[in-house]
Amino acid sequence: MKTSRAAVQVGVRQVELQTFRVPQDLAPGFALLRVEASGMCGTDISQYDGHTRSLGMYEYPAVLGHEAVGYIAAITPEGEAHWGVKEGDRVAVEPAMPCARCGQCTRGHLTHCERRFVYGFRSTTEEGALWGAYSEFMLIHPQSSLHLMSPDIPIRHAAMFNAVAGGIDWTVRQSGLEAGEDVVLLAPGMRTLTGVIGARRAGARNIIVVGRGNERKAELARYYGATHVLDSTKEDVVAEVKEITGQGAQRIIDFTPHELWTLDASVAMADKGATIVVVGLKNSASAFDLNPILRKSLAIKGTAGPTHEGYIEGVALINSREEDLDPLHTHNFSISDAEAAIRTLSGEIKSELALGITVSA
Repeated sequence: MKTSRAAVQVGVRQVELQTFRVPQDLAPGFALLRVEASGMCGTDISQYDGHTRSLGMYEYPAVLGHEAVGYIAAITPEGEAHWGVKEGDRVAVEPAMPCARCGQCTRGHLTHCERRFVYGFRSTTEEGALWGAYSEFMLIHPQSSLHLMSPDIPIRHAAMFNAVAGGIDWTVRQSGLEAGEDVVLLAPGMRTLTGVIGARRAGARNIIVVGRGNERKAELARYYGATHVLDSTKEDVVAEVKEITGQGAQRIIDFTPHELWTLDASVAMADKGATIVVVGLKNSASAFDLNPILRKSLAIKGTAGPTHEGYIEGVALINSREEDLDPLHTHNFSISDAEAAIRTLSGEIKSELALGITVSA
């Protein structure tokens, strides 16, 4: 009997290494992934801390991880026909799958699906159990979207597919960024830095990154194309943005988790008719002054993850090798050390720089 080790969340800030039976007979349309590694993001931190569980998103216990890259270990004929992949192919698995039946899905708003399933957010008590990427094997549901990943791409780059897709999708596609426009990105984390790449490739005029004085992150922002890096602990970032742009920025992307001041700052530094995209989960309400939003005719958008088109673009960029992604990868952990990986990303375990972290099977 084939088995799979997996990192399982059993409670708030409680993760155990458990072993499960690998399903041998796949239902029609399914596939089995031999996981190489999974990327990480702030959602892993929220999940570990119990926030996503408090929202009723899933039940404990659950195999963690939602950014899987690996090789097709087994696939049904229906799966081959649907995805156009075969056993042995290397793929990246989109974290979320829409139901394809609800009102949002039938109107084409797949990222707004109210019943979508997300890997890493399904209890091991449900049939199959292996529904997360921090595992040696993971089941692939028929409604998943797969993207072929070149076997020549280093896994440390391949596992960035979610970060690259998100950074570019939110900064360019969802904000509507056009060549010659000014863009501000708040909080220089992994997805902000890939957003800088997207903004540069889109032909933005001024690419302004706002951080808290971390010089290594500032160096990386400049390396990838930021024209200005501001320190919110020492500078009046609103005044600086207006000075740089002359009238305010047309596109502002708030990647900052939890912080509320960035919302008011985004409105203040926005040009008339600007678009603000809010990525970071805030966890509490903000008392917005609506008057400047109305006076400036601002559009404020929330996000529910990268779009399918964003994943296509992100994986294509990684496969092209056109960008040097090495500086973005900082740590690799095994699934037995998944809890340490999460605590490192959150800053609870101190590290000089924690950006791209992989959890390898």
